[in-house]
Amino acid sequence: MRISVPLRKEFLSIIAIVGVFGLLAGCSNLFGPDDSVSPTDESVPSPDDSDSSSSVSIGDVGPAGGWIFFIDEAGEHEGWTYLEAAPEEAEGTEIPWGGRGTEVGVEGQGIGIGTGAANTAAIVAALDLAGVSDEYAARFADELEVTNDGDTFSDWFLPSRDELDLMHKNLSENGIGGFFSDDNYPDYVYWSSTEIETFDDVDPEEQAFSTAFGGIFSGGNAASLKDTEYRVRAVRAY
Repeated sequence: MRISVPLRKEFLSIIAIVGVFGLLAGCSNLFGPDDSVSPTDESVPSPDDSDSSSSVSIGDVGPAGGWIFFIDEAGEHEGWTYLEAAPEEAEGTEIPWGGRGTEVGVEGQGIGIGTGAANTAAIVAALDLAGVSDEYAARFADELEVTNDGDTFSDWFLPSRDELDLMHKNLSENGIGGFFSDDNYPDYVYWSSTEIETFDDVDPEEQAFSTAFGGIFSGGNAASLKDTEYRVRAVRAY
Protein backbone atom coordinates (compact mmCIF):
# COMPACT_ATOMS: atom_id res chain seq x y z
CA MET A 1 0.00 0.00 0.00
CA ARG A 2 1.29 3.41 -0.98
CA ILE A 3 1.33 6.06 1.70
CA SER A 4 1.09 9.75 0.84
CA VAL A 5 1.76 12.16 3.67
CA PRO A 6 0.94 15.90 3.57
CA LEU A 7 3.58 17.90 5.38
CA ARG A 8 3.57 20.72 7.86
CA LYS A 9 6.25 23.39 7.69
CA GLU A 10 6.69 23.95 11.41
CA PHE A 11 9.87 22.84 13.11
CA LEU A 12 9.31 20.66 16.18
CA SER A 13 11.53 20.18 19.22
CA ILE A 14 11.88 17.20 21.49
CA ILE A 15 12.56 17.34 25.23
CA ALA A 16 14.77 14.43 26.17
CA ILE A 17 13.63 12.80 29.42
CA VAL A 18 15.82 10.29 31.21
CA GLY A 19 13.74 7.13 31.32
CA VAL A 20 13.30 4.32 33.72
CA PHE A 21 12.64 1.58 31.18
CA GLY A 22 15.25 0.14 28.83
CA LEU A 23 15.19 -2.27 25.96
CA LEU A 24 14.39 -5.19 28.23
CA ALA A 25 11.20 -6.57 26.65
CA GLY A 26 11.30 -8.23 23.25
CA CYS A 27 15.05 -7.87 22.89
CA SER A 28 18.35 -9.23 24.12
CA ASN A 29 22.06 -8.45 24.04
CA LEU A 30 21.71 -4.78 24.93
CA PHE A 31 24.68 -2.61 24.06
CA GLY A 32 25.44 0.80 25.43
CA PRO A 33 26.15 3.78 23.18
CA ASP A 34 29.86 3.14 22.87
CA ASP A 35 32.33 3.09 20.02
CA SER A 36 31.45 -0.49 19.10
CA VAL A 37 27.98 0.53 17.93
CA SER A 38 28.57 4.12 16.85
CA PRO A 39 29.51 5.31 13.36
CA THR A 40 33.18 6.02 12.84
CA ASP A 41 34.35 9.53 13.61
CA GLU A 42 35.15 10.20 9.96
CA SER A 43 31.52 9.50 9.05
CA VAL A 44 29.91 11.64 11.74
CA PRO A 45 29.86 15.40 11.15
CA SER A 46 29.17 17.67 14.08
CA PRO A 47 25.59 18.98 14.13
CA ASP A 48 27.11 22.45 13.65
CA ASP A 49 29.23 21.44 10.64
CA SER A 50 28.16 22.29 7.13
CA ASP A 51 29.29 21.22 3.69
CA SER A 52 31.84 23.81 2.63
CA SER A 53 30.85 23.28 -1.01
CA SER A 54 27.17 24.13 -0.49
CA SER A 55 24.75 25.90 1.78
CA VAL A 56 23.26 22.65 3.12
CA SER A 57 23.94 21.93 6.80
CA ILE A 58 23.14 19.15 9.24
CA GLY A 59 19.65 19.78 10.63
CA ASP A 60 18.41 21.68 7.56
CA VAL A 61 15.03 20.84 6.05
CA GLY A 62 15.51 18.63 2.98
CA PRO A 63 13.69 18.52 -0.36
CA ALA A 64 11.08 16.04 0.96
CA GLY A 65 10.36 18.15 4.04
CA GLY A 66 12.45 16.00 6.37
CA TRP A 67 15.83 16.76 7.95
CA ILE A 68 19.39 16.38 6.69
CA PHE A 69 21.43 14.25 9.11
CA PHE A 70 24.49 13.29 7.05
CA ILE A 71 26.63 15.06 4.47
CA ASP A 72 29.21 13.09 2.50
CA GLU A 73 31.85 15.80 2.53
CA ALA A 74 34.59 13.33 1.52
CA GLY A 75 32.70 12.15 -1.57
CA GLU A 76 32.87 8.50 -0.50
CA HIS A 77 29.41 7.54 -1.72
CA GLU A 78 28.74 7.48 -5.44
CA GLY A 79 25.48 8.97 -6.63
CA TRP A 80 24.48 10.88 -3.51
CA THR A 81 25.74 13.43 -1.00
CA TYR A 82 23.00 13.83 1.61
CA LEU A 83 20.87 11.60 3.82
CA GLU A 84 17.44 12.98 4.73
CA ALA A 85 15.22 11.59 7.49
CA ALA A 86 11.51 11.56 6.70
CA PRO A 87 9.31 14.15 8.41
CA GLU A 88 7.60 13.09 11.62
CA GLU A 89 4.22 12.96 9.87
CA ALA A 90 5.59 10.06 7.82
CA GLU A 91 6.78 8.05 10.82
CA GLY A 92 5.42 4.56 11.31
CA THR A 93 4.41 3.23 14.73
CA GLU A 94 3.89 -0.25 16.15
CA ILE A 95 5.52 -2.00 13.20
CA PRO A 96 7.53 -5.25 13.48
CA TRP A 97 10.81 -5.79 11.65
CA GLY A 98 9.02 -8.76 10.15
CA GLY A 99 9.71 -12.29 9.03
CA ARG A 100 10.71 -13.78 12.36
CA GLY A 101 12.06 -17.22 11.53
CA THR A 102 13.43 -16.08 8.16
CA GLU A 103 17.09 -15.14 7.71
CA VAL A 104 17.70 -12.46 5.08
CA GLY A 105 21.43 -13.14 5.08
CA VAL A 106 24.51 -11.05 4.45
CA GLU A 107 22.71 -8.85 1.91
CA GLY A 108 20.55 -7.53 4.76
CA GLN A 109 23.26 -7.23 7.40
CA GLY A 110 25.00 -4.03 6.30
CA ILE A 111 25.89 -1.83 9.25
CA GLY A 112 27.67 1.26 7.93
CA ILE A 113 26.65 4.52 6.31
CA GLY A 114 25.31 3.87 2.82
CA THR A 115 24.10 0.30 3.40
CA GLY A 116 20.47 0.95 4.38
CA ALA A 117 19.07 0.98 0.85
CA ALA A 118 20.66 -2.38 -0.04
CA ASN A 119 19.50 -3.87 3.27
CA THR A 120 15.95 -2.72 2.59
CA ALA A 121 15.88 -4.19 -0.92
CA ALA A 122 17.22 -7.51 0.38
CA ILE A 123 14.68 -7.65 3.23
CA VAL A 124 11.72 -6.94 0.94
CA ALA A 125 12.90 -9.57 -1.56
CA ALA A 126 13.47 -12.22 1.11
CA LEU A 127 10.22 -11.64 2.99
CA ASP A 128 8.19 -11.47 -0.20
CA LEU A 129 9.72 -14.81 -1.19
CA ALA A 130 8.82 -16.18 2.26
CA GLY A 131 5.22 -15.09 1.73
CA VAL A 132 5.10 -12.42 4.44
CA SER A 133 2.02 -10.37 3.65
CA ASP A 134 1.66 -8.31 6.83
CA GLU A 135 3.17 -4.85 7.19
CA TYR A 136 6.79 -4.79 8.29
CA ALA A 137 9.44 -2.10 8.74
CA ALA A 138 11.32 -2.41 5.45
CA ARG A 139 8.11 -2.66 3.41
CA PHE A 140 6.69 0.42 5.17
CA ALA A 141 9.79 2.42 4.25
CA ASP A 142 10.03 1.02 0.72
CA GLU A 143 6.38 1.88 -0.08
CA LEU A 144 6.37 5.29 1.58
CA GLU A 145 5.48 8.31 -0.53
CA VAL A 146 5.86 11.85 0.79
CA THR A 147 4.59 14.89 -1.06
CA ASN A 148 6.18 18.26 -0.35
CA ASP A 149 5.65 21.50 -2.29
CA GLY A 150 3.98 19.59 -5.08
CA ASP A 151 6.77 17.04 -5.52
CA THR A 152 6.31 13.40 -4.50
CA PHE A 153 9.26 11.44 -3.10
CA SER A 154 9.15 7.63 -3.14
CA ASP A 155 12.85 6.73 -2.80
CA TRP A 156 12.75 5.89 0.91
CA PHE A 157 14.45 3.02 2.72
CA LEU A 158 14.91 1.71 6.25
CA PRO A 159 18.18 3.08 7.70
CA SER A 160 21.08 0.82 8.59
CA ARG A 161 22.22 0.64 12.20
CA ASP A 162 24.85 3.36 11.78
CA GLU A 163 22.50 5.56 9.74
CA LEU A 164 19.90 5.26 12.49
CA ASP A 165 22.54 6.09 15.11
CA LEU A 166 23.40 9.25 13.15
CA MET A 167 19.75 10.27 13.12
CA HIS A 168 19.77 9.99 16.90
CA LYS A 169 23.09 11.82 17.31
CA ASN A 170 22.67 14.63 14.79
CA LEU A 171 18.92 15.19 14.97
CA SER A 172 17.15 13.79 18.02
CA GLU A 173 19.85 14.77 20.53
CA ASN A 174 19.61 18.32 19.19
CA GLY A 175 15.82 18.51 19.41
CA ILE A 176 15.35 18.18 15.63
CA GLY A 177 13.01 15.89 13.74
CA GLY A 178 10.15 15.17 16.11
CA PHE A 179 11.55 11.82 17.26
CA PHE A 180 9.83 10.19 20.21
CA SER A 181 12.25 10.31 23.13
CA ASP A 182 9.97 9.98 26.15
CA ASP A 183 10.57 7.29 28.77
CA ASN A 184 7.72 4.95 27.80
CA TYR A 185 9.07 1.66 26.47
CA PRO A 186 8.77 0.66 23.64
CA ASP A 187 7.58 3.98 22.23
CA TYR A 188 11.11 5.41 21.97
CA VAL A 189 12.66 2.48 20.06
CA TYR A 190 13.27 2.63 16.30
CA TRP A 191 14.05 -0.18 13.88
CA SER A 192 17.16 -0.30 11.70
CA SER A 193 17.42 -2.40 8.54
CA THR A 194 20.43 -4.31 9.87
CA GLU A 195 19.80 -7.96 10.57
CA ILE A 196 21.98 -9.45 13.29
CA GLU A 197 24.91 -11.58 12.21
CA THR A 198 25.30 -14.99 13.82
CA PHE A 199 27.40 -14.80 16.99
CA ASP A 200 27.16 -16.01 20.57
CA ASP A 201 23.48 -16.37 21.52
CA VAL A 202 21.90 -14.21 18.81
CA ASP A 203 20.17 -15.61 15.75
CA PRO A 204 19.69 -13.73 12.46
CA GLU A 205 16.44 -15.62 11.88
CA GLU A 206 15.09 -14.09 15.06
CA GLN A 207 16.76 -10.70 15.65
CA ALA A 208 17.71 -7.36 14.09
CA PHE A 209 19.23 -4.13 15.42
CA SER A 210 17.12 -1.42 16.99
CA THR A 211 18.12 1.87 18.63
CA ALA A 212 16.65 3.59 21.67
CA PHE A 213 15.93 7.30 21.20
CA GLY A 214 14.85 7.75 24.82
CA GLY A 215 14.90 6.06 28.22
CA ILE A 216 17.96 5.28 30.27
CA PHE A 217 19.59 3.50 27.31
CA SER A 218 19.09 6.37 24.87
CA GLY A 219 21.51 6.00 21.96
CA GLY A 220 22.11 2.31 22.66
CA ASN A 221 21.58 -0.54 20.20
CA ALA A 222 19.90 -3.85 20.94
CA ALA A 223 19.42 -7.16 19.19
CA SER A 224 15.62 -7.19 19.18
CA LEU A 225 13.19 -9.95 18.28
CA LYS A 226 11.84 -9.33 14.79
CA ASP A 227 8.18 -9.52 15.80
CA THR A 228 8.52 -6.72 18.37
CA GLU A 229 6.62 -3.61 17.32
CA TYR A 230 8.74 -0.44 17.23
CA ARG A 231 8.79 2.87 15.37
CA VAL A 232 10.03 3.33 11.81
CA ARG A 233 11.61 6.51 10.41
CA ALA A 234 12.53 6.09 6.76
CA VAL A 235 15.41 7.92 5.07
CA ARG A 236 16.40 8.84 1.52
CA ALA A 237 19.72 9.57 -0.17
CA TYR A 238 20.20 12.27 -2.80
